[in-house]
Amino acid sequence: MVANTLFSRLSAFSAFVIPAFVWAQADYAATLKPGARVTVDIAGYKYQGTYTGPTKCRDGGQCVGVTDDDGVKKQLLPRYIKPPQAGAAAKAEAGRSTKPVGLHVCRAYSGGMLINVGKFTLNDNGTFRDQSGGGRWTWDAANSMVSFSGGAWNGQKARKLSDGSLNVQRADGGGGGATSCTKE
Repeated sequence: MVANTLFSRLSAFSAFVIPAFVWAQADYAATLKPGARVTVDIAGYKYQGTYTGPTKCRDGGQCVGVTDDDGVKKQLLPRYIKPPQAGAAAKAEAGRSTKPVGLHVCRAYSGGMLINVGKFTLNDNGTFRDQSGGGRWTWDAANSMVSFSGGAWNGQKARKLSDGSLNVQRADGGGGGATSCTKE
């Protein structure tokens, strides 16, 4: 009898608390503006992304749009969107928004081998130098994206990751390119 009563109380408690928690996450997602950086947490798997706005789920319900740091667009339930993280995660996130000035050495995988594909130096004044002379670069802090104009990198874009490296984007605009440039 005691165990049955305890189970009933726990069941009633969880029925009250879980919807309140889910509601709190949905409420947080409702306060976001497109372009806001968010943390996505799905069963302990966490990653950073950019909120793109409300959207309809495949089943017709309400979802939120998020573009992850590889440029992949996703539709997620609001409960997976978490407030910004504190501590080390916040510091890493702050590092993503600072200009990636300095020397970067780029490597790519080709034929199962890691090869050097060049280097460049990003100057704070918006110019860069590479093996072809150089050109200009612009910084989009909201998307942590560098865009190149001129030189060997003309027309390329690279996303700054939390470790400070630049991931060169594919020609179709998607992320996950095989070329990565580490800051030296």
